[in-house]
Amino acid sequence: MNNEDLCFLPAVQAAQMIRSKDLSPVELMRAVLERIEALEPKINAFSHLAADQAMQGAEAAEAAVASGDDLG
Repeated sequence: MNNEDLCFLPAVQAAQMIRSKDLSPVELMRAVLERIEALEPKINAFSHLAADQAMQGAEAAEAAVASGDDLG
């Protein structure tokens, strides 16, 4: 699955893929942030982008999945 496909993945499907370890939360967040970076100059939709915090959250989710925690 390419990065653009990941950005249009329904949240329910992304959650299932993350739970089954077919998709990494970090991989998904990188795809989304890359798309934002590519499109932001054209659409000017964000006043502030907390990319570092988003990546930290994705890394925490990945650690939780790896340890067997339920993401809810």
